[in-house]
Amino acid sequence: MVSYDDGPAPANDWIAVATSRIVRGLIVAGLASVFVYAVLALLTDVSAVRESLRSFPLRDLLAMLLLALAGFGVRALRWRQLMRIAGCRVGLADAIYLQLAGQTMTLTPGRLGEVFKPWLARDIAALPMAPGVALVLAERVADVLALCVLALGGLSLLDAGRAWVVPAVLVVGVVGTAVASADWFHDMVLRVVARQEWAKRHRSSLEAVSVTMRASLSWRTVPWSAGLSVL
Repeated sequence: MVSYDDGPAPANDWIAVATSRIVRGLIVAGLASVFVYAVLALLTDVSAVRESLRSFPLRDLLAMLLLALAGFGVRALRWRQLMRIAGCRVGLADAIYLQLAGQTMTLTPGRLGEVFKPWLARDIAALPMAPGVALVLAERVADVLALCVLALGGLSLLDAGRAWVVPAVLVVGVVGTAVASADWFHDMVLRVVARQEWAKRHRSSLEAVSVTMRASLSWRTVPWSAGLSVL
């Protein structure tokens, strides 16, 4: 478990300020995406879209909603455990709230809106922004590894001529994750970054990101984190 002595991120913390600006921009982007989808629906055959929605089996829709809720629940459990690794304990209800709040931003490009989750976690559970953003990155790494595992399962059922691509990506992902959690790699990066003038003012935040990434991408964490992604 990682612990921090700096407590909640101060108001002038550069990551908190940058994230607040990003969140505001992503909310606008999300609303714009909804508007674009609505316009596309109007420009296409509206009656056909409406008829398709009416004919969609209600039982299938309910099953899809239940599966989606179950998936959100699994991700909430993972987020709760990752927060504990970062030295911040949070209740199950708060973890579910944070996860669902982050899911509202999935319409944003590249799902960058999920930085909304650590932004809220700072206020709800006093998780500093720097390790919070690092945890989101660790989640995405676990998701990539999980997608490779699922793709391998799908390719095993097909006669795919380029099936070697997925295991190659998986191997690269595993090796890359091992490097990203290695002490020597972080020490090297911090030494290089420390030479930059801007980094000297934010050394504590950069070190917090480094410590959190090492713990959340370690061999003790990635297997169960990626396993929950597969589930």
